[in-house]
Amino acid sequence: HAKEGVSQQGKSLLLKGKRVLSTRNLLVFSITTNLLYRPVCGFPFASRLPSLGLRRSGLLLRIPGQAESAASSRERIRTIVTARSEASNMVVAPKPLVNPASRGVQISYGNIEHNGATILAGASNRFEIDNSNTAGSFLSVSANQSRETSTIEADLGLLQGSRYLACHRQKLWWMVPDWGSTKTDTVHDETQFLLVRLHDDEPGAAEKYAVILPIISGAFRASINTNSERKLFLRIESGDPAIKASELKDICFIAVDSDPFRLIRDSFNALSERMQTFRTREHKSMPPALDQFGWCTWDAFYTDVDGPGILAGVKKLKEGGVPPKVLILDDGWQDTTTDPSAKKAIKDTQLAKLPPPSGVQAVMRVIGKVLKQVLHRIADFISGLAGRYRDNTVSYAKPDSLHVWFFRTLTSTLLRWPLRSHTTRTDEWAKRLASSKVGPRFLSTLEGGTFKQFIDRLKKDEGIKTVYCWHALLGYWSGVHRDIHQGENDAPSTNAAITPSKDLLVQSKIKDPIPSPGIAKIEPGLQWNACALNGIGMPAVEKAPHLFDSIHSYLASSNIDGVKVDGQAAVTMMGKGTGGSTKTTQSFVQAMEASVIKNFGTASNCINCMCHPTECLYSYKETGIARVSDDFYPRDEASHTTHIAHVAYNSIFMGEIVQPDWDMFQSKHPVAGLHAAARAVGGCAVYVSDRPGEHNFDVLKRLVLPDGSTLRAKLPGRPTRDTLFADVIGDGSSALKIWNHNPVNGVLGAFNIQGAAWDRKTRRNLKTNETPGSVEAVLRPSDVEALVDTDNDSLWVMWATHWTSVGALKATEKRVLQREHPLRFSLDKCESVVATIAKVRTACGDNGSKVTWAALGLEEMLNGGGAVLSVREKDAGGVPNVDAEVEVAGPGTLVLHCSAAPAAVLLDGQPVPPAAFTFDADQHTLRIPVTLQQGRASATVQVAFANALLAAPRL
Repeated sequence: HAKEGVSQQGKSLLLKGKRVLSTRNLLVFSITTNLLYRPVCGFPFASRLPSLGLRRSGLLLRIPGQAESAASSRERIRTIVTARSEASNMVVAPKPLVNPASRGVQISYGNIEHNGATILAGASNRFEIDNSNTAGSFLSVSANQSRETSTIEADLGLLQGSRYLACHRQKLWWMVPDWGSTKTDTVHDETQFLLVRLHDDEPGAAEKYAVILPIISGAFRASINTNSERKLFLRIESGDPAIKASELKDICFIAVDSDPFRLIRDSFNALSERMQTFRTREHKSMPPALDQFGWCTWDAFYTDVDGPGILAGVKKLKEGGVPPKVLILDDGWQDTTTDPSAKKAIKDTQLAKLPPPSGVQAVMRVIGKVLKQVLHRIADFISGLAGRYRDNTVSYAKPDSLHVWFFRTLTSTLLRWPLRSHTTRTDEWAKRLASSKVGPRFLSTLEGGTFKQFIDRLKKDEGIKTVYCWHALLGYWSGVHRDIHQGENDAPSTNAAITPSKDLLVQSKIKDPIPSPGIAKIEPGLQWNACALNGIGMPAVEKAPHLFDSIHSYLASSNIDGVKVDGQAAVTMMGKGTGGSTKTTQSFVQAMEASVIKNFGTASNCINCMCHPTECLYSYKETGIARVSDDFYPRDEASHTTHIAHVAYNSIFMGEIVQPDWDMFQSKHPVAGLHAAARAVGGCAVYVSDRPGEHNFDVLKRLVLPDGSTLRAKLPGRPTRDTLFADVIGDGSSALKIWNHNPVNGVLGAFNIQGAAWDRKTRRNLKTNETPGSVEAVLRPSDVEALVDTDNDSLWVMWATHWTSVGALKATEKRVLQREHPLRFSLDKCESVVATIAKVRTACGDNGSKVTWAALGLEEMLNGGGAVLSVREKDAGGVPNVDAEVEVAGPGTLVLHCSAAPAAVLLDGQPVPPAAFTFDADQHTLRIPVTLQQGRASATVQVAFANALLAAPRL
């Protein structure tokens, strides 16, 4: 133990040169524990025995395990002294009995283990483990020397296993995935979800995975971080120096299982049950709007949205045959102001009441205006210089560099005034919410009508069924103005925030946002952006319900159906003086949810956005939809492949709490085909942000049916098991594969998204390879979890379509496969494959012949298998003389795999003329045109086989 600082001098043991224990006392201790304590460990209650504490500084003594032999026990007694610099007590901890079926972990000789397999080596002894939940282990921790503090750090140790998947914060608002080898790579700071593959990637190796989840405990939140030696540690913080603790219960969760998806699902259910601050997705209701095509105003207009533009956008899509049923009215409709604008309005109002100036007064006013313009010019000049320094140097500097320190110091001192002056005139993020009603600028574009009349028109004349309106969790980007009022009706006037009114609802206090040390390191710009320079208008926590009720009640009275609540992570910076970031965020999020239910009748009509801190995620008790990645950026060429990776891998974890929203896209974009194919398998809502008249209807019609509905897959789309730990954006060879379920069939997507990544140094998406090569995608029926039987004799039809980056069909292939048999594709840059997996069924023809068949779906659609709503065989209670019955969403061309031609086909009980359907005997493919009766969303297709010759499936 020389490496631990332990040595022997005569009859004494030394720790770093200091005498701590004599060998005689050690011998007495060994005999006592063997004779008295160790026999007791064999009883059933042994795991609940308290640890033996001896008052010796700097040592950790451990009792040998219950099942060890006497020889092994003596050997361990000779080697039980371990140096420990962070504690003042000598602790003797029995190694508990291990239940082979348990998913929980144990701490054994400084390691966190599961049934002998080490997950983390060298963990702090300040952890206590609770294995009372069969899903896994809850870890509690005490502060160093048991002192109360607002920040606690505790070593988890060196990560073991073979590969890991970590979802960590890239910005205040968002997470990104990262993959690596536990032997060589580093888990990044602010990791919130960590999945580890414990087994080696060798054929026949028994699968074993561990999940490590830093969670919420009272007023504290935890994240996983890494030190210079690649060892993981928990950083636990309250976000308020006044909120302290010496120990925290249930601050981390660790579990192990052979099925990674079952492991994650059961882990989040266990967290929900224990924490009681959130509910899982499977216990939440989803809105009908999730299955309807939508249009968002953001990338079409940004904050310049207006009434005529909205009408044109809806009408153009409708005329093209893809009528939107959901409208998301994004940022730009609200009544906002800046502090200087509010002051000017007050001054103008006061001056209007005075007689016109004359003589010296008039001259002084002119001089004042000129001087103000000069000061603005100076502020703009200084801001321009500072901006160039920021963009060219500071943005590329390390967070702890001299450049970052220097710029942060300048912006908080000498440059604060000119930058504040510049941002309040040019930056939307400096604006505050002035009132809860529609803004005068937007209202003036509605051709004289009220906001409600405009929404009524959209619903009545254009067929819109659901309208969401955007707002930030704090009202607007920089919060609310000093006083926010509920304006009367929609009459345009001066800002309600500066108009005295008996309808005063919320008062705010300007506070400086304070990012946590980990976030300030990841996103240094938070310390000098518009919100930091001008402060955020923060309503008192107890006034949060009034804020949301004022906004939502006005929207509900205007026939709005729900909200998109953005900028949620900003609240996590406002915890100082309000009870800490966790409690403050929970209060605002859950007040928002209560208001949504009160005013819109259901929590399902709410889209959470910019909400990836665990303070937000673990607060969603009611709302069930959230964005799972940073925005779709039309002009950022490097962002599109990374966007697909981020939504897929973040959905692994976030999909247990919410239904993931994969954001909008534009149908005429150069990689629209990539985005469309991802949405087809993602299980997410499908909505675009096309500018009016700029559409690719070929792409849109493969996602949207003529009635405005979509064929949405039923689960959150997640990477297949064999791509969970693959670097699908950077290793140059791996294709991303995503699996999902349809009502009857399974669906797989494969994507070549190599060549770009989020760069942590420059804090932006960068191309890592300008010309990434092709990758091979190997698709198997077994890739779809919980769909394919383990029986290797079962047969499945894989019906795959290969798409270019712009959305053109490149190839189609159909093959009958066993569960592990592959279908291979070579994918060029930004190409994709969407494949339906359908079970092969058997029908009887005349004279005892057998026919194999499978219902595949609509040929025209990307996720055509989603159109198959139900399937009945003759032996399952179907109509006599009908061998196959399929309920299909349509219209379109229904494709069936058949080993023989049908004798008759019926559509909704009516015979289909033989000339109307086609059968390809070589490909064993039956195509049936499907039309819908008036008022129906689906049709029933029935097929009878007669005189069918037995034909073996084509393997």
